[in-house]
Amino acid sequence: MYLQVKIYYFFLAIFLFSSCISVAQSSEEEEGAEIISLQDALNNPNKVKKLNLSGQKLTNLPKELTNLTELWHLDLSDNLFTEFPKIVTSLKNLKSLDISNNKITRVGSEISLLTNLVTLNLNVNKLSQLSPEIVKLQKLEVLNISRNTELNFNQVFQALTQMPTLNILSCYSNELERIPDEIYALTFLEELDMHANQISKIEPKIAQMQTLRKLDLGYNQLTQLPSEIGKLKKLQILALGGNQITTLPDEIANLSDLVYLDLSFNPIDDKEKERIKKLFPRATIKF
Repeated sequence: MYLQVKIYYFFLAIFLFSSCISVAQSSEEEEGAEIISLQDALNNPNKVKKLNLSGQKLTNLPKELTNLTELWHLDLSDNLFTEFPKIVTSLKNLKSLDISNNKITRVGSEISLLTNLVTLNLNVNKLSQLSPEIVKLQKLEVLNISRNTELNFNQVFQALTQMPTLNILSCYSNELERIPDEIYALTFLEELDMHANQISKIEPKIAQMQTLRKLDLGYNQLTQLPSEIGKLKKLQILALGGNQITTLPDEIANLSDLVYLDLSFNPIDDKEKERIKKLFPRATIKF
C-alpha cells in the first residue's frame, strides 16, 4: 500500500509541476537570492529577504535574528526544534514560515504576532495544540497541519472558519475518520488535501464548498460519492485514488472544469471506466 501511495502522488506531482514552475520563478525574483547561512544573513541583516536554514540540526535561534527586519521567507524545516522558536514572532514582515519536520509539540498564542504571514507549514511535527489565536492571522492563505495526529483538530478547524483569506489547507495523514463540519464550513477554500486519512463518507454539505478547485481524498475508505459533488462547478482536480469506489454519481458530469481525475486503485469495472471516460473526454483520467 505504501508503494502505491508513493506512485500515486508521484504522477499527481508531475501533472501539477509545470504550472508551479512559473509561480516559483516569479516568487524567487521578487524575494531575491536565498541565503543558507545564518552568519551570512546577520552580516547583511537589512538586505536578507529569504533565509533557508533547513536541515542544520538547529534547536534554537540567536537573539540577533531580530535584526532581519526585511525577512519575508524563513525555512526552519528538518531541524531539531522541540518548542516553537518565539523569537521568530519578532519578524513583523515575515510572509512565509516553514517549520515542518521538527518535534514541536505546541504553538501558543505568540503565533498571532505574525500578522503578515501568508504561508505557514507545520507538517510533520508532534503538535497537540495549535492556539486558536491563529485566527488573528488575517492574511494567511496557505496552512499545512498534516502528520500531526495528536492535534486538537476541532479547535483548529473552528478557528479556521473565521479566516476567509485561507485558500489552501493540507491536513493529510492525520488518522481522521470523518470530515468535520467545520471543514465543510470553509466555503472560501480553493484547495483541500485530506488524503491518507480514514474517511469513509463525504457528506452532502460538500456542496457548500463552491470555490474548491482541487480536492484530494485519495487513500481513505470511501465507497461512494454524494450526488452533491456535482455542485462543485469550479473543481479542476479531483484525486480519489486508493479508495473502494465502484461507481460515480451521474451528477459528476456537471464538473465541466475538471481537467484531472484520479481513480487509480479503486475496484471500478471496465464498463464504468468507459462511462466515466465519455463524461470527461477532455480530462486526464487515471484508473
